[in-house]
Amino acid sequence: MPISLQKGQKVSLTKGNPGLSKVVVGLGWDVNQFDTGGDFDLDASAFLLTDSGRVSRQEDFVFFGNLTHPSGSLTHMGDNRTGEGEGDDEQIKVDLSKVPENLTRIAFTVTIYEPEQRRQNFGQVKKASSGLGEILVNLNWNSVPQNQGLLKSLFGGGQGIDLDLGCLFELKDGSKGAVQALGNSFGSLARPPYVSLDGDDRTGAAAAGENLRINGNQITNIKRILVYTFIYEGVANWRQADAVVTIKYPGAEDLVVKMDDYNSKEKMCALALLENMNDETFSVEKIVQFFGGHSMMDRAFGWGLNWKPGRK
Repeated sequence: MPISLQKGQKVSLTKGNPGLSKVVVGLGWDVNQFDTGGDFDLDASAFLLTDSGRVSRQEDFVFFGNLTHPSGSLTHMGDNRTGEGEGDDEQIKVDLSKVPENLTRIAFTVTIYEPEQRRQNFGQVKKASSGLGEILVNLNWNSVPQNQGLLKSLFGGGQGIDLDLGCLFELKDGSKGAVQALGNSFGSLARPPYVSLDGDDRTGAAAAGENLRINGNQITNIKRILVYTFIYEGVANWRQADAVVTIKYPGAEDLVVKMDDYNSKEKMCALALLENMNDETFSVEKIVQFFGGHSMMDRAFGWGLNWKPGRK
């Protein structure tokens, strides 16, 4: 679950993920636009502290000169000296299960390398950020319609339920499209559109359901995303589908939509709209509006895509 912190803010990493053991702290910044005689070299570091609030030995300081803690609990992925490239420029990976018991806190810092010699300061850095990480949208549902019953299903009394999860995306460069199983448009996390659908659950039998992942580290490239779900086949309305959509987003309670709370016969539902806020975070608006199909939803939100009938 990605977390975006504001100055002075405190959040619980495990409140929504009680079994959390692995964390990635990412640092990204844009290439320097000032003529100071050299590139901006920002460095991410970590101090593993005891109850006294101090480092007890030199090895408990992880940085570009000491990439791995002896316990294996922290690993610095390497030094980026220019800020070139998309997403995180430096990362520190943390395995909380390996942190020694005498180390009770981990402090992460960002510094500028040789700031005085290069006449540099943080006010000159363009869009420095610690990456948002991954935003997860999960769709889960009952494989047997609520009004059908298990025995009726076993003896051929009906068919299973096929629901689909997807999104419309609009990037900063103006490109638009959809990520969904229909049309085999599964997207990509590492490349545009920086959104990926794990797969297509055709029956609701998969324990993990369907998962849509958004690469929050690419927020500077993303303008907005509309998350939706639709009934492909198997039931006449959402109350029969027994479906739940959960959006896990940084520093906030999970956004949960129980689709059986709605008795709409319209098969398409726009769930939530994510919009870029100053390249720092996304605003997340719960929508829950029903439509007769993709094109009607598209028009309502002004995406302007051309839609054609299709099947999986």
